[in-house]
Amino acid sequence: MSEKLHNVDEIAAVCSDCGTCLFACPVYNAELTEPNSPRGKVNIIKALQDGRLKPGNANKEFLYRCALCGSCEHSCTKSVAFVDMMINFRGELAKGKKIPFLKKIMLYLYQSFIFRKFVWVVDILAKTPLQGKLGIPRRRKAKSKKLFTSWKENEGSKVECDILFFPGCVLTLFYPQIIEDAVKLLERKGYSVVVPKGLECCGFPFISQGWTQKFFKMREKNKEIFSKYAFKYLVVPCGTGVMTFRNYYGLDGSYEIHELTEFFYKYMKDVPVNTTFFKQAQINKRFSGGIASPAGPGGNLGYNDNNNQESNIFSDQTAPHTVGQKSPLVDEVKKITWHDPCHHLKSLGIDSAPRYFMKQFGENFSDDKSALCCGFGGIFSVGFPSTSGKILNRKKEKLDELGADIVVTACPGCYMQLRERMPGEKEVYFFTDIFKKGLQFL
Repeated sequence: MSEKLHNVDEIAAVCSDCGTCLFACPVYNAELTEPNSPRGKVNIIKALQDGRLKPGNANKEFLYRCALCGSCEHSCTKSVAFVDMMINFRGELAKGKKIPFLKKIMLYLYQSFIFRKFVWVVDILAKTPLQGKLGIPRRRKAKSKKLFTSWKENEGSKVECDILFFPGCVLTLFYPQIIEDAVKLLERKGYSVVVPKGLECCGFPFISQGWTQKFFKMREKNKEIFSKYAFKYLVVPCGTGVMTFRNYYGLDGSYEIHELTEFFYKYMKDVPVNTTFFKQAQINKRFSGGIASPAGPGGNLGYNDNNNQESNIFSDQTAPHTVGQKSPLVDEVKKITWHDPCHHLKSLGIDSAPRYFMKQFGENFSDDKSALCCGFGGIFSVGFPSTSGKILNRKKEKLDELGADIVVTACPGCYMQLRERMPGEKEVYFFTDIFKKGLQFL
């Protein structure tokens, strides 16, 4: 594979006529105008650098109306490093300028203790008609009150463990139960796991907007926390986080960095998928008179934990289901599919890992090979809600075409977008949910 091109002049010289990226770009397919295509953005950047185009709000809007999903780079035949190019140029645009007030307030609240103090407001709003319109998260709360490890408790010595689990901001704030489930699964396979207190965001939302100084500060804070632990694996339930750690952190390579499904595939292949959760979700639908929600009362999945005994949370006896074998699930056949998060597939090349587990659903698994974006893109969905909605609608159409009733994914952002923006349309689960022992009646 040839070395990727990062320089705008080199990229502009080869990125002109082929248009391969147009078919892959979710933003272009949503808006259908040349400036919204990757090729169009390359031409805008080159024209701005050459002085043929004057800076203005319209040009800036085009350059920020990009989710940095990597779809164009994944399909490019000219080895263009489009994501890096966009990050670098946005850094130039933002140099010497303050973060826009509304975005600064949003990010500050999102990552500060203030949000945590008033997160109950989110729970109230999630029970109103505004939930579906605004995509307000229906939180999944952890049962344990102590998910995180405080370094101070270890009297200053380096803590030794197998896995340092980086939870990420979305799961920490809105879906901590997924963190809890992932850690339990890892521990049940004999790994010692720590979730350090203070690790929340990898910093990609900042570097993606060109706010490099803020990103550098967050990176140093995270690296300082890493240095207090001696571990073999950094496991991250978010492809964007893995991409950020591998590409933008300059880590020393003393430990392996893995996305969650990637780690399972490499080291925990024998963990059986529990197909009964699929069956029981449909029973829930019959009893509740509507779509079964992945979140039961109190934000939990609603499984029967028998006084919180861990042995009853995950399946030990369910045998893996082989491809093509008739699935012993339900009388009526329901389809379950996998959603490929953009950075998982297009930046990290993770394809076989999740499908190895999903194929255990047998004939009920309908593989979505479209690689269509869900439209989240972090700050992108906040800044360009209309475009984000159009991208999501295209994904919905594909899910309907597949006849999928249930969607499983492993990206916190995709999980939030699909789950909260399609309430009542599809059942949406996180990767760890397929190993649960099941759901009880609602």
